[in-house]
Amino acid sequence: MSADRPADPAPDVTLLARLLDAALDLDPSERAAWLLEVRRTTPAAGAAVASLLAREPALEAQGFLDRTTSPDTLALPTLAGHGIGHYTLLRPLGRGAMGAVWLARRNDGRYEAEVAIKLLNLSLLDPVGRERFRREGNTLARVTHPNISHLIDAGVTSLGQPYLVLERVDGEPIDEYCDRLCLAPESRIRLFRQVLSAVVHAHASLVVHRDLKPSNILVTADGTVKLLDFGIAKLLEEDTGAAERTELTEAGGAPLTPAYAAPEQVTGAPITVGTDVYALGVLLHVLLSGSHPTGGQGRTGPEQLRDLVDREPVRLATAITAEAAPRRAASLGRLRRLYAGDLGTIVARALEKDPARRYPTVAELRDDLDRLLRNEPVLARPASRSYRLRKFVRRNRVLASIGAIAAVSLLLGTGIASMQMMEARRQRDEAQVQRDRAFYESRRAGAVSGFMLSLVSGLHPEERASPVELVNRARAILERDHDAEPGFVARMLLELSDEFFGTAPIPTMNGMLERAVELAERSGEPALAGQAHCTLAAYRLRTSASPDSGRPHLRAGLRALSRRPPDHAAASGRCRLAEMKLRWLEGSRDSARVLAGIALAHAESTMDTLSPAFGRLLNAIAEQHLYLGRLRTARELAQRAGATFRRSGRAETAQALEALAIENSALEGLQPAASDSVFGMWQQLSRRLGRESAFAIENRVAQHALVVGRPESAVAIWTAALGREVPGTPRYLNTLSWIARANIDAGRLPEARRAIEQMRRVPDPPGTHLLIVEGRLAEAEGDASLALARYRELLESTRSSEASRSGAFWIYNTRAARMALLNGDLALSDSLAAEAYAQSLRFRPEDSLSMGRIRLVQGRVRAARGDTAAALRLAVEAMRGIESGMGNPAASPGEIVAARELLLGLRTRALPHTAGTASTPDN
Repeated sequence: MSADRPADPAPDVTLLARLLDAALDLDPSERAAWLLEVRRTTPAAGAAVASLLAREPALEAQGFLDRTTSPDTLALPTLAGHGIGHYTLLRPLGRGAMGAVWLARRNDGRYEAEVAIKLLNLSLLDPVGRERFRREGNTLARVTHPNISHLIDAGVTSLGQPYLVLERVDGEPIDEYCDRLCLAPESRIRLFRQVLSAVVHAHASLVVHRDLKPSNILVTADGTVKLLDFGIAKLLEEDTGAAERTELTEAGGAPLTPAYAAPEQVTGAPITVGTDVYALGVLLHVLLSGSHPTGGQGRTGPEQLRDLVDREPVRLATAITAEAAPRRAASLGRLRRLYAGDLGTIVARALEKDPARRYPTVAELRDDLDRLLRNEPVLARPASRSYRLRKFVRRNRVLASIGAIAAVSLLLGTGIASMQMMEARRQRDEAQVQRDRAFYESRRAGAVSGFMLSLVSGLHPEERASPVELVNRARAILERDHDAEPGFVARMLLELSDEFFGTAPIPTMNGMLERAVELAERSGEPALAGQAHCTLAAYRLRTSASPDSGRPHLRAGLRALSRRPPDHAAASGRCRLAEMKLRWLEGSRDSARVLAGIALAHAESTMDTLSPAFGRLLNAIAEQHLYLGRLRTARELAQRAGATFRRSGRAETAQALEALAIENSALEGLQPAASDSVFGMWQQLSRRLGRESAFAIENRVAQHALVVGRPESAVAIWTAALGREVPGTPRYLNTLSWIARANIDAGRLPEARRAIEQMRRVPDPPGTHLLIVEGRLAEAEGDASLALARYRELLESTRSSEASRSGAFWIYNTRAARMALLNGDLALSDSLAAEAYAQSLRFRPEDSLSMGRIRLVQGRVRAARGDTAAALRLAVEAMRGIESGMGNPAASPGEIVAARELLLGLRTRALPHTAGTASTPDN
């Protein structure tokens, strides 16, 4: 975790940067109200932004903003498109002390995978810098491991600048990944073990990393850890005599990250594997508690180094706070109890200031964590007799309880015996639950066989029953054959609802779930009643999109769970999903996101992760992340769900189809061109299952064609479909609006105008559809005034609607801002763009293309007002966002040219020696 990050729960770094940008774009008089709202919705981010804003006057006095126009900063985008060896540079990925890292692609046709190219900083082109860079290449060549970014190639440019070609890792820092998914401590430890395995391998290759920190440890979408940057790695050669006292060692010893450095890196003591052990201890402490063991957050580099040497690390159980606990899917009390035990001892030993008192190797740290996960004695704690006994009891609860009861009966007094009797009663109740579950599974297996036989025998050999017919027959058979077992029938109805979710009509599903609630209440089983109520709540919240539709059943489910027996994982999981959906519908997006993370972490620790039930839960959480605009997470979870269904033999089911639909939607929002293959699989499976009508599939195919840039295909599909619709019906009007939109995208404006005229002739046409196509047609025809009027009317009409809560029309704020700019209304354009930016943070935080488009408008406004410094910063952000290609619709060549021209014009204006000849950019 970065030393500058505020106290946990740490706000997402990207969110913090965007909020700060939004604040700086506001007039000081407007900031107070804006900041109050940010603090209300996201307290940690609001506090961090307020702290940064308080430092703004001092930064301005130091000329901080002026440094954004330095030659190094301005030169960064200009390398895009240049060739280095067999590679073409695409865009910058980052900078460090050793140089810049660029995204690149092979240009000789041998393969097309993207890579990362690291260029040595020009200031280091002396013999020492070259040698250190060469040794990094040699180091990487020696280290090959699945969790370490591997070296692909190396060379020297025509100007003599060395470079390394590295594996391109698309991931996020490990601390942000854990917090985003709200991983439980056990899940964080398992992820951390991948880091340990990578470091163990590096040490076996005689390499100490010396700069282990979250930004150098990325986690990919599939949960794989990748260790990066051996820029200051020091080789552990057997001969540590004269070779260690070279000029290279002197120069190479200085670079470090204060927050993750070991004391010996400051005092000048020898660097050993213990240096990495200490950094790993800091990282584990941060992952588990969200805070730095010696107070790294918000402190300067010198202060951190002083604390590193003089200040004792805070114990893990003391460091965890109530604010950080929700991101770790547990209560504060549970975390403190967990951290006060062996886990806290392990972390404390790794953080010993004396290297001799730490774990001798990273492998021993890893082995102790493995013992912890297996409830075995750890080496970090002296293995006393009582300690070993406690560990034995945890691993062998039933056996130990029997022995304990016998011993108590013979040796101890009445008071202690009573306590043990209470524990035995609890064990007995838990055993009863297990017996009930085994009985249910046994009855379920027999019932399913009989049920399937009855269901199939009632069908004609060539009859194909619809979902509603199957559901109704299933209910009739269950209630006829098992009428004396309400709990069993309720469970089976809940399973049927899972199987037919999304295929049976809404009234049929509602009726089945209402019956399940009735029978579950009659059964007298609180957990079952809670599960049934929450399942019905989740279904109604999803299908009606009204908070009131599911709130009563969610409350009833939670009341039932307050009386729950020990076995309640399924019930509490259903209630979390329902509450997650409710919070989103109420507009509490942050709460929905946190609940989604908690639901996933809880499911991973309590469910069979190979079961179809786990796959269905992944689908539900993935869909929620899709609504939250977190498309990468949605795609990752949908892929996991699909893999789960395939492993369990359910590759051709409605649930597998839903996983493909979510994955495709996420891809369409991030990388439209990459979504074709997934969409093709969805289309084929849809037709095989007969899940949707021909109209629905056809409509989705046309929408996909529009998304990926094939508007002519979309026009052909919708035009053919229109001939089969009844004029004046909702489907007819919807198809007309899509025909108009596709024709506009295809540049066929007369055809678009005819479709709009047909819409106007229908009595009471849907206002939003008509406003959208009229605005887009006016924009395409160059009538900025009319387009602006239509877009503002659209935004005003949806401001208080469901569409506003879901963010369905936020993109039209950007279009309206652009039209206002073309009309010369700078104030209105600025206001609309600021609103668009705030909405993009809320609804599409990963759509960097849209961010770039908004920044382009804002940059032009600042340039027109003569604020070159702010315009330059916005232009650089616009260029990066538009070139990223991450978003929808894809960037047009004209947008890229416009961003580049604005940037170049502002650079010319900003450079003092050319200020007299600078020209005003074309606004």
